[in-house]
Amino acid sequence: MKTLSKPISIQPLWASYIQCLKAMSDYLELKHSAAWICGTTGYAFIMNIHPTLCPSGPTAFSQLPLNALAANLGFDLYGMSLSKNAPDFKVKQEEAWTSTQMAIDNDMPTLGWELNMPEFYMIYGYDKENYLFHELDSSKNKKKWNTLGVSRIGWLCLFSAVSNDAKATTQKLLKDTFGFVLDFARKNKDWTYPDYANGIKAYDIWMDSLRSNKFEPMGLAYNSQVWSECRSMAVEFLKEAKKKMRTKLLDNLIEHYDVVSWSLQKVAKLFPMNTEEVFPEQIDSAIDNLFLAKEAEKAALVEMKLLLSHL
Repeated sequence: MKTLSKPISIQPLWASYIQCLKAMSDYLELKHSAAWICGTTGYAFIMNIHPTLCPSGPTAFSQLPLNALAANLGFDLYGMSLSKNAPDFKVKQEEAWTSTQMAIDNDMPTLGWELNMPEFYMIYGYDKENYLFHELDSSKNKKKWNTLGVSRIGWLCLFSAVSNDAKATTQKLLKDTFGFVLDFARKNKDWTYPDYANGIKAYDIWMDSLRSNKFEPMGLAYNSQVWSECRSMAVEFLKEAKKKMRTKLLDNLIEHYDVVSWSLQKVAKLFPMNTEEVFPEQIDSAIDNLFLAKEAEKAALVEMKLLLSHL
């Protein structure tokens, strides 16, 4: 058995990918807040909604552009992401196992998809035939290497982190992030799937699913928690950026996302994760708050586009 040279610290977050990136950042002693990581990678500002509010929404898109933006945080991510239907899947599955062992040997923290539930997990080591990983609550578990990626979802995704000594200015970081967010909102087909709505349209799909009563209660609750958390971190990220830049340039954007944040927080409070039955008054209240969030986010994206031309 081989493990990383020191323990991994796990900060519980609804967005498991950001939870993993935060753990990686801490392990590499980069000292970034979760909000700074969530904002820099763009996750704080995107939206990905399925018409049935399937709980896959917060994870069913390419992580590659997020990984590229993580370089501005001071670390690069190396690995692979592919379907079990790929013609060379078995070969890639073994390559992933070998490369993860090498990463652990070189003290590189590694994240993996669906080592248990359809979420992202931190891998801290390996034994003769298993990935050793932390559950979302930090407890320890293991997964046989040749069973990874063969679930019903069938996706193999593993990335390892290494410091890159990057010293991106806040201005460059914002320019890169805003460019990605605007592109994602326009539904970049290289990063998003056809069945999911992005940007402002995602709010319309969310509200339509509530009006038609065609949604999964657990998915409704999960999407509400994740996207509420993301927009709350968007506000904190922008405030942190404003402080770093010593400028009022971001004030309007902060104001818009503050409205989005508290509107989605109200939705999240309506639908906690133990939600089994949804009542008409909850739906009415949720739609009202989603509409407020939508209008504020629409204004925010216009402001973001304007800011991009000045960065």
